[in-house]
This record gives sequence, C-alpha cells and structure tokens, in this order.
Amino acid sequence: MVEYEEERDASILRMRRIGHCDWDLVTNVMVWSPGLYSIFGRNPYDGDANSFLRFMEWFHPDDRAPAQNLIWLALESRQLQEAQYRIVYVTGAIRTIYLLAEPSLDAAGQPVRMFVTLVDLTDASGSAFG
Repeated sequence: MVEYEEERDASILRMRRIGHCDWDLVTNVMVWSPGLYSIFGRNPYDGDANSFLRFMEWFHPDDRAPAQNLIWLALESRQLQEAQYRIVYVTGAIRTIYLLAEPSLDAAGQPVRMFVTLVDLTDASGSAFG
C-alpha cells in the first residue's frame, strides 16, 4: 500500500508539473525530485545536476541573479520566500516557473537545509498561465 501511495503522489506531482529539492547546507548536497528534472527537461542519469551552481545555470540569464538573491534572502530572513522566474528548458525554450524557497533551522535557529519547490506555470502550448 505504501508503494502505491508513493507512486500515486509522484504521478500527481508530475501531472501538476511540480518539482522540489532538498539542499543540505552542511554537506552542500542537493537531492532533486524526478519532477524537478522534468521541469528543466533533464535526465537524472546524466550526473550533471544536483548542485546549486547547475540549478542556477538553468535559469534565464536575466533571472539568475534575482532568483539566487531570493534564495539568499530566505536564508538570511529564515523565512519562506517566493517569486516567479523564467528558466531555460533543455530545448532552449523559455518556461515560466514559480519558486518557493524555505529554510529549515536547527535548534539554535541556524539554517541547515533549504527546501526549494518549483511549479512549472507554462502550459503545453508554451505560454504561461497562473
């Protein structure tokens, strides 16, 4: 039953075009969901993802610095931050995403993890909605 529920939840996330990553700030390791790879049009077996630099590289050049600043603001403020940005899909197409960045704090109130969620707002025709 648990396996079915996990498969169902993953399917729902794919259909809704939602992806997320869990970034361990202590080890600097990012774990990406299948949906996050899908949003960028990347293959999880290419071995070139799962890093913050790669993650930011796939943002539209004009949105890269603002998106990175939003993530740093989430760390500094220790609060959820969210905004809309553009990314560059593997084909070169520009897609619109909604980014949510939420830090997780240790007992001393210091950020130790960052949970990042992306929602693809681009419909099948390539236009943004939402």
